[in-house]
Amino acid sequence: MKKIIESLIFASLLVTSHFAISGEIENALSEGVESYKAGDLSSALSQLDHATLLIRQKKSEQIIAAFPKPLSGWQENNEDSDVSQLGINISKSYSMKSSRITIEIFSNSPAMVEVYQGMMDPKLVAIYGAKVVDIQGNKAVYSPFGGDEINIMMVLNNMSVIMIKGPANVEKDILKYAQSINFSVL
Repeated sequence: MKKIIESLIFASLLVTSHFAISGEIENALSEGVESYKAGDLSSALSQLDHATLLIRQKKSEQIIAAFPKPLSGWQENNEDSDVSQLGINISKSYSMKSSRITIEIFSNSPAMVEVYQGMMDPKLVAIYGAKVVDIQGNKAVYSPFGGDEINIMMVLNNMSVIMIKGPANVEKDILKYAQSINFSVL
Protein backbone atom coordinates (compact mmCIF):
# COMPACT_ATOMS: atom_id res chain seq x y z
CA MET A 1 0.00 0.00 0.00
CA LYS A 2 2.84 2.37 0.89
CA LYS A 3 4.44 1.79 -2.56
CA ILE A 4 1.14 2.61 -4.30
CA ILE A 5 0.79 5.88 -2.37
CA GLU A 6 4.43 6.81 -3.11
CA SER A 7 3.88 6.07 -6.81
CA LEU A 8 0.74 8.20 -6.89
CA ILE A 9 2.52 11.10 -5.18
CA PHE A 10 5.44 10.84 -7.60
CA ALA A 11 3.10 10.73 -10.62
CA SER A 12 1.16 13.77 -9.39
CA LEU A 13 4.41 15.70 -8.88
CA LEU A 14 5.47 14.90 -12.45
CA VAL A 15 2.13 16.03 -13.86
CA THR A 16 2.16 19.20 -11.74
CA SER A 17 5.74 19.95 -12.79
CA HIS A 18 4.83 19.42 -16.46
CA PHE A 19 1.87 21.80 -16.27
CA ALA A 20 3.86 24.38 -14.26
CA ILE A 21 6.60 24.47 -16.90
CA SER A 22 4.02 24.52 -19.72
CA GLY A 23 2.24 27.41 -18.00
CA GLU A 24 5.51 29.26 -17.52
CA ILE A 25 6.33 28.82 -21.22
CA GLU A 26 2.92 30.10 -22.26
CA ASN A 27 3.23 33.09 -19.92
CA ALA A 28 6.67 34.01 -21.27
CA LEU A 29 5.44 33.72 -24.86
CA SER A 30 2.35 35.79 -24.11
CA GLU A 31 4.35 38.48 -22.27
CA GLY A 32 6.86 38.53 -25.14
CA VAL A 33 4.12 39.11 -27.70
CA GLU A 34 2.51 41.81 -25.54
CA SER A 35 5.88 43.55 -25.10
CA TYR A 36 6.43 43.40 -28.84
CA LYS A 37 3.01 44.91 -29.54
CA ALA A 38 3.77 47.68 -27.02
CA GLY A 39 7.05 48.44 -28.80
CA ASP A 40 9.24 47.22 -25.91
CA LEU A 41 11.59 45.12 -28.01
CA SER A 42 14.11 44.51 -25.21
CA SER A 43 11.46 43.01 -22.98
CA ALA A 44 10.01 41.03 -25.90
CA LEU A 45 13.43 39.52 -26.65
CA SER A 46 14.02 38.73 -23.00
CA GLN A 47 10.66 36.96 -22.60
CA LEU A 48 10.98 35.02 -25.85
CA ASP A 49 14.55 33.97 -24.95
CA HIS A 50 13.23 32.77 -21.59
CA ALA A 51 10.47 30.77 -23.30
CA THR A 52 13.00 29.25 -25.69
CA LEU A 53 15.23 28.18 -22.80
CA LEU A 54 12.27 26.57 -21.00
CA ILE A 55 11.33 24.68 -24.17
CA ARG A 56 14.93 23.47 -24.51
CA GLN A 57 14.79 22.24 -20.91
CA LYS A 58 11.68 20.20 -21.76
CA LYS A 59 13.37 18.89 -24.91
CA SER A 60 16.39 17.82 -22.85
CA GLU A 61 14.10 15.49 -20.86
CA GLN A 62 13.10 13.81 -24.13
CA ILE A 63 16.72 13.49 -25.19
CA ILE A 64 17.67 11.78 -21.92
CA ALA A 65 15.06 9.13 -22.77
CA ALA A 66 16.98 8.38 -26.00
CA PHE A 67 20.01 6.97 -24.19
CA PRO A 68 20.15 3.17 -24.07
CA LYS A 69 20.11 1.06 -20.95
CA PRO A 70 23.51 -0.37 -20.01
CA LEU A 71 24.52 -3.57 -21.77
CA SER A 72 25.09 -6.65 -19.67
CA GLY A 73 28.23 -6.20 -17.56
CA TRP A 74 28.29 -2.42 -18.09
CA GLN A 75 27.48 0.26 -15.51
CA GLU A 76 25.56 3.39 -16.43
CA ASN A 77 27.05 6.67 -15.19
CA ASN A 78 25.13 9.91 -14.60
CA GLU A 79 24.54 12.12 -17.58
CA ASP A 80 26.03 15.58 -18.01
CA SER A 81 23.84 18.21 -19.60
CA ASP A 82 24.12 21.76 -20.81
CA VAL A 83 20.99 23.59 -21.92
CA SER A 84 21.51 27.09 -23.28
CA GLN A 85 20.45 29.41 -26.07
CA LEU A 86 23.11 27.67 -28.19
CA GLY A 87 21.31 24.34 -27.97
CA ILE A 88 21.20 21.19 -25.89
CA ASN A 89 24.22 19.01 -25.15
CA ILE A 90 23.75 15.83 -23.13
CA SER A 91 26.29 13.07 -22.64
CA LYS A 92 26.22 9.80 -20.75
CA SER A 93 28.93 7.25 -20.25
CA TYR A 94 28.93 3.55 -19.56
CA SER A 95 31.82 1.74 -17.91
CA MET A 96 33.03 -1.82 -17.51
CA LYS A 97 36.30 -2.50 -15.75
CA SER A 98 38.71 0.04 -17.25
CA SER A 99 36.70 0.67 -20.45
CA ARG A 100 34.39 3.63 -20.94
CA ILE A 101 31.94 4.31 -23.77
CA THR A 102 30.51 7.82 -24.08
CA ILE A 103 27.42 8.86 -26.02
CA GLU A 104 26.94 12.57 -26.63
CA ILE A 105 23.88 14.15 -28.21
CA PHE A 106 23.81 17.75 -29.43
CA SER A 107 20.32 18.93 -30.35
CA ASN A 108 18.70 22.10 -31.64
CA SER A 109 22.07 23.64 -32.36
CA PRO A 110 22.15 24.71 -36.03
CA ALA A 111 25.85 25.60 -35.89
CA MET A 112 26.83 22.14 -34.58
CA VAL A 113 24.67 20.41 -37.19
CA GLU A 114 26.28 22.42 -40.01
CA VAL A 115 29.80 21.65 -38.83
CA TYR A 116 29.15 17.93 -38.52
CA GLN A 117 27.21 17.70 -41.79
CA GLY A 118 30.32 19.06 -43.48
CA MET A 119 32.38 16.36 -41.80
CA MET A 120 30.09 13.72 -43.33
CA ASP A 121 31.26 14.70 -46.82
CA PRO A 122 32.47 11.47 -48.50
CA LYS A 123 35.75 13.11 -49.54
CA LEU A 124 36.58 14.09 -45.95
CA VAL A 125 35.51 10.68 -44.66
CA ALA A 126 37.95 9.00 -47.05
CA ILE A 127 40.80 11.42 -46.25
CA TYR A 128 40.59 10.56 -42.53
CA GLY A 129 40.46 6.82 -43.15
CA ALA A 130 36.92 6.56 -41.88
CA LYS A 131 33.99 4.79 -43.47
CA VAL A 132 30.25 5.30 -43.71
CA VAL A 133 28.15 2.70 -41.87
CA ASP A 134 24.42 2.21 -41.33
CA ILE A 135 23.05 2.77 -37.82
CA GLN A 136 19.31 2.11 -37.66
CA GLY A 137 18.86 3.29 -41.25
CA ASN A 138 20.98 6.43 -40.78
CA LYS A 139 24.38 7.19 -42.28
CA ALA A 140 27.12 7.38 -39.69
CA VAL A 141 30.85 8.02 -39.95
CA TYR A 142 32.83 5.24 -38.30
CA SER A 143 36.41 6.24 -37.46
CA PRO A 144 39.03 3.99 -35.90
CA PHE A 145 41.59 6.50 -34.62
CA GLY A 146 45.07 5.01 -34.50
CA GLY A 147 43.61 1.63 -33.65
CA ASP A 148 43.06 2.67 -30.02
CA GLU A 149 39.71 4.46 -30.16
CA ILE A 150 36.50 4.09 -32.13
CA ASN A 151 34.33 7.13 -32.93
CA ILE A 152 30.90 7.02 -34.53
CA MET A 153 29.28 10.29 -35.58
CA MET A 154 25.95 10.94 -37.25
CA VAL A 155 23.56 13.79 -37.98
CA LEU A 156 19.92 12.89 -37.40
CA ASN A 157 17.01 14.75 -39.02
CA ASN A 158 19.19 17.86 -39.53
CA MET A 159 18.52 18.62 -35.84
CA SER A 160 20.78 16.38 -33.76
CA VAL A 161 24.41 15.31 -33.78
CA ILE A 162 25.17 12.00 -32.08
CA MET A 163 28.71 10.98 -31.17
CA ILE A 164 29.71 7.66 -29.66
CA LYS A 165 33.27 6.89 -28.65
CA GLY A 166 35.18 4.28 -26.77
CA PRO A 167 38.26 2.07 -26.81
CA ALA A 168 38.77 -0.25 -29.78
CA ASN A 169 38.86 -3.32 -27.51
CA VAL A 170 35.06 -2.95 -26.94
CA GLU A 171 34.17 -2.17 -30.56
CA LYS A 172 31.24 -4.63 -30.66
CA ASP A 173 29.66 -3.00 -27.60
CA ILE A 174 30.15 0.48 -29.09
CA LEU A 175 28.17 -0.66 -32.12
CA LYS A 176 25.50 -2.26 -29.88
CA TYR A 177 25.09 1.03 -28.00
CA ALA A 178 24.80 2.91 -31.30
CA GLN A 179 22.09 0.50 -32.45
CA SER A 180 20.24 0.88 -29.10
CA ILE A 181 19.77 4.67 -29.09
CA ASN A 182 16.07 5.58 -29.28
CA PHE A 183 16.10 7.88 -32.30
CA SER A 184 12.31 8.26 -32.28
CA VAL A 185 12.39 10.67 -29.31
CA LEU A 186 14.93 12.92 -30.96
